[in-house]
Amino acid sequence: MSRLREKLYKEYRLEELGYDFLGYTFNTKKELSTHHILPRHSGGQTKKNNLCVLNRFTSHNYIHLIEDTDYKVFLEISKYLLEQVKKGEISMDQLLRIDDALQFFEFKYRNEEDRHGELLIKPEYKKRIILKPNQK
Repeated sequence: MSRLREKLYKEYRLEELGYDFLGYTFNTKKELSTHHILPRHSGGQTKKNNLCVLNRFTSHNYIHLIEDTDYKVFLEISKYLLEQVKKGEISMDQLLRIDDALQFFEFKYRNEEDRHGELLIKPEYKKRIILKPNQK
């Protein structure tokens, strides 16, 4: 684990929380990766105020899928990620806002397929800690 990712891991108490900045669980630190909130290709820097930690098998892949599919939703989620970083905590309020944006994306693209004919939204992308009555 990189020094910066390790620092974020400890600072945000991810082991204690058991989930990442988007509300996805993980079992070990090895499952985590660092995500540039403002992408490097858009001038985002590798600095603490532009980084968050995501599960590389679920939320990290998913946020990049969202970025490639619906940039407006990506920007909305990124705004909430930046608010978490600014506050220095992963708050339930921000997780609920992120979950709302994810649910909007999932509804909008529920029947879309990738170039291999597979559903764009994999079942594991819907497995977050936030569970609402209408979420399946």
